[in-house]
Formats: sequence, structure tokens, C-alpha cells
Amino acid sequence: MSLTSFLERKDVRERFRQEFAMPGMKTKRELLAPPLSNRYSLVGTAFDYLMRFYVKRLNPDAITQAWIAEIVLHDLSWLPTWRQNSQSDTTV
Repeated sequence: MSLTSFLERKDVRERFRQEFAMPGMKTKRELLAPPLSNRYSLVGTAFDYLMRFYVKRLNPDAITQAWIAEIVLHDLSWLPTWRQNSQSDTTV
């Protein structure tokens, strides 16, 4: 389950409202800390990891799913075999 879909659950949203005070945004102001990168996906993944650590710390019995890094590693498991085959094909 993604963080976005998790936060869309009514019970989770309500609990977040109870646990975390929303800062008041009375005026529009200049962005004080603009992004230093345009790698928004990477920053989002880092935030996802941080949030998972925090939620798991608060609730050790929480059910977890695979990390993005684990999924990518599994998806790339064919790479060493492919590299060996491609190197042996070029040797004569």
C-alpha cells in the first residue's frame, strides 16, 4: 500500500489529525527552502522510508510491505545472468 493510499483512509486521516497539529497558514509567503533538486520521486521515496520507520516505531506490530529498494533489487535479479551471457557472446 502506498503512503498516499494509506493516508486516504478515513481512520488514518482522522488519527493523523489527532496526533499532528496542523500549522496555520494565514498568509502566502515566499518559499524559504526551495527544492535543491528536481528528483521529486527520490525525495518522495526517502520521505516514504522515513514515515515507515516512524510509524513502525510507534506501532511495532504494524504490518509492513516490501521496500522500493527490495522490489528494484528483485526486478534486477536477471542482470548478472544477462551480463555474463552478453560478455561471452562477444568473445571469440
